[in-house]
Amino acid sequence: MGTGFSKARIIDYVHSEKEIAEEFYQFIVKFIAKYPEFNGRELFITGESYAGHYIPAISAFIHQQKNPLINLVGFAIGNGWTSPYI
Repeated sequence: MGTGFSKARIIDYVHSEKEIAEEFYQFIVKFIAKYPEFNGRELFITGESYAGHYIPAISAFIHQQKNPLINLVGFAIGNGWTSPYI
């Protein structure tokens, strides 16, 4: 998406919450592979504001993978922006 301090070429942008969730999951898998001391540790996915779009999708995707190395315990959204109309 190119948010925050992201640096990516336009062709590398993701265009859906599903793609974001998949990429975040791959990040977590690679992080655990590089740092195995985090295998099975409690994981909380959190965010605020615009992350209200991403946190549910990321958390649901991680949960659906049933990866025994990822111990997803919960997720939280602070002051989430979920709808431009509300």
